[in-house]
Formats: sequence, C-alpha cells, structure tokens
Amino acid sequence: MFKKKNLLYLFIAGLLFASCGEYQKVLNKGTVEQQYSMGTKMYEAKKYSKALQMFEKIMPSYRGKPQMERIQFMIAQSNFNTKNYDLAGYYFNRFTQTYPKSSKKEEAAFMSAYSYKLASPVFSLESADTEKALNAFQNFIDTYPNSKRLPEANKYYQEIRYKLQKKAFEIAKVYYTTADYDPARNYKAAIQAFDNLLEEYLGSEFKEEALYYRLKAAHDLALRSSERKKGERIKQAINKGDVTNKHAFELMPFENLYVVVKLSGEKMEALIQYLIDGNTAHPLSKHVNLTLSKNSYSLLINGEKFNKNKTYFVLTTDYLQSGGDKMNFFKNPLQRISLEYKMRDGIVDYFKSVDTLKSKLDGRFKKQ
Repeated sequence: MFKKKNLLYLFIAGLLFASCGEYQKVLNKGTVEQQYSMGTKMYEAKKYSKALQMFEKIMPSYRGKPQMERIQFMIAQSNFNTKNYDLAGYYFNRFTQTYPKSSKKEEAAFMSAYSYKLASPVFSLESADTEKALNAFQNFIDTYPNSKRLPEANKYYQEIRYKLQKKAFEIAKVYYTTADYDPARNYKAAIQAFDNLLEEYLGSEFKEEALYYRLKAAHDLALRSSERKKGERIKQAINKGDVTNKHAFELMPFENLYVVVKLSGEKMEALIQYLIDGNTAHPLSKHVNLTLSKNSYSLLINGEKFNKNKTYFVLTTDYLQSGGDKMNFFKNPLQRISLEYKMRDGIVDYFKSVDTLKSKLDGRFKKQ
C-alpha cells in the first residue's frame, strides 16, 4: 500500500513536471500559433497568470488580426481574475474602444466600471479610480438603458457617489474642526468646501449636515473677525439679496421644535457655566444681557439681576432640551411645555414679518 501511494505521488509529480516543462518550452521556443493555443489552454484551465504571460508575448504578432479581439478580452478577464483591478479596468475599457461592434462590448463596458470600483480605495484615500468607476458606470447606464445589468450598475453607481460625497464632506468638516489653528483661512475653506459639495451633489445624503456646518463656519468666522469686519461677516451668513424659504432650510435643516422649560436657579447657573466654558457666543433673547469676565459674570433678565433663588422659563429646542450639544442642564426641568412649532417655521414667519433683515451688535452677550 505504501509503495502504491509513493508511485501515485511520483506519477502526479511527473505529470506536473511534464506540464510545466511543456509550458516553458512553448513559451520560450514555440511558434506564435502554439503560444496562442497554450495561452488559451491556460486561460480555460483558470491559470490566469500563465495565460497573461503567454498573451503578452504574442500580442505584437496578432495586432490587427481577428484573434486579437479574443486575446484582448482574455487579457482583461485574466487581470480581473488575478485581482489586478486597475489593469483590468484599463483593458476592458480599451476593448470597448477597439472593438465597438463586438458582441462582448456590453460585458466589457460593465466589467471596466466594476473593475475600477474594486480598485478604488476607502473614501479617505486618493480617489482617481473612484472617479473612473463613477464615470464608467454613468457611461454604461447611458449607453445600455435596457441592459439586464442596469439594476446592478445603478446600485454600484449610488455606492460610489456616496463614497465621493462622504470624502467631500469629511474634507470640508476637517477644515471646520481645525479652524482654531488658522481661523481666517480654515473657516473660509470650510464654507467653500461645503458650498462645492452642495453644488456638485444635488440632493446629497449629507445635505442637512453640510448646511449646518456651512452656516456654523460662517457664524464662527464672523465672531472671530475683527470688529471692523464682524458686522459684515455676520450679514454674509445669509448672502445679500432676496431672502426665501430656501434660506430658512439652510439656516435650520433639522425638524427641531420649540419647547419652553422651567429651570431652577441651580440649572440656570449650569447654563451660564456652559457659556463660560464654551468661550463662544450663543443665541440669546434680546431681554437678556450677559457679560462674562475671567472669574465672574453679570446677568440681567428683563432688566433685573439674576437671582439663583428664583425659577426661570427658557425657550429652547427639543434637541437641546434632550441634552444635545451636551446641554444636560436642560434635562429634567421643573416643567416642560412643547409649543408644537418648528424652529424653521419661526424663522420663516420672522422673514415674512420684516421687509429687510438687519443685524447689529447690541451687547446682549459680551466678554471682558
């Protein structure tokens, strides 16, 4: 039994050696016809690396001949099957251009796009292949509207488009989150990057967040500006010209509702401390005057000095009241009243109530 097994192993090894020897002999000394036949044999046996080696050698000899169509398709497919997706995308695309009447053109067009998709990296890296894949799928969708592979092409197109949107959004957000290092430059870069995202990708999945950060960047830039430029930049948070409902959606893309909460003096002090720690302005009622200094504050509400032994009603949104933006002092109030009135609707109603939007610094929130 042991001898039979050894003989079997030797027989298999001999076959493999003979096969390899035959391949090398044809590769090095075979005729072009023999090399074409061997390349096809390797391809059909799914030995794609060997097939590629043979096809690359005979390509010059078959250029312009009928066999070249098949050779070029097998080269593209072999690169795909060996996960050389970038090369596969190139060769499939080249096939569609070289053989526009081929019965394989539709398949090659799809495979070119799909290869570039597989070659494309994660969204945070260089996106040349991602762009190629998006354009290739768009071209396939336009060229073959009745293709059986259309649903698949549409699915991949949306996946790639989302990846590019996410990359654009994250780049814009990085400008915003690193603005402390160079406020004038990075806030402006963030505004421009968010504008580019919204213009290039209409109906983007990131529209609401992009509008929010775009407005916040414009707002924060204004507050960081010199006194000479501050008023002008606050106005630029909404561009000059006619104001429409669209601007209300840009200012408030979320569905937040107004709520009124009754806060104890202790929670009011936590609210004030939040403003001190945040070291940036927040929207305050015109009936409030808050002045912050290094170690203290002065707060007037309806002209009266803040009294921590009293309770106060505060208008906010359901998002913030639930602890959004870490405003935990709004949680568990003494009383909560939902107005069932969207913040955006309040902005629209205000737009309608005035002829011209005007902004001015009235000192309701100051730092010394």
